[in-house]
Amino acid sequence: MTRSMKAGLCALSLVSLLAGCPPAEPTAPEAPRPPKILSFQVSATEVEPGREVTLSWSVADATRIRLHTLVGEEIAVPGGATGSGEVTITLHDDTVFILTASSDGGEDTAAVSVRVQSSDRGQILFIASPPEVLAGQPVTLVWNAPGASRLTLTADGAELHVTTRNAGTFRVMLQSPALREVRGGGASHGGAELRKCPAAALDWVPS
Repeated sequence: MTRSMKAGLCALSLVSLLAGCPPAEPTAPEAPRPPKILSFQVSATEVEPGREVTLSWSVADATRIRLHTLVGEEIAVPGGATGSGEVTITLHDDTVFILTASSDGGEDTAAVSVRVQSSDRGQILFIASPPEVLAGQPVTLVWNAPGASRLTLTADGAELHVTTRNAGTFRVMLQSPALREVRGGGASHGGAELRKCPAAALDWVPS
């Protein structure tokens, strides 16, 4: 066999070998990271009517920020701040503020509440956000009870959370369908309606 024939056979064998190699596996794109609200705070949890409060936040891995009240009033986010920012609001009524950070990786939600002082010191604010969820979905319970020294949050008789903070939030996944009950100092106060969720009760001890 001549040298040129041997070279031709070697080249043919090499082409055949390469043709039989499986193509390289494509690299899967990295999944987008879910956003996370690192902090969401209000400068005061109780104010006189007509006073200002400042809302401030810090968020990671978000591409969109939405700030609104529980009743749906939209609040402009300065510069569309998706990392950190603050905004000042004048209040005349009790208000719950909800911050939602979102991206292609999902969304995260946090809430804060402010009580506007009135002559009725017995009233407490206790709501659920969102107001209706399916069993197993997360819900954020928000309370503001001026004058309370201890609060206990229960669901269907089971203790969920105990705190000495008279204003705050608690995120929980509730399971079986039921309606709400809110108690305070032996009296009933208005409240969080958790349709399709277990009953949630806020018991508080006046200071």
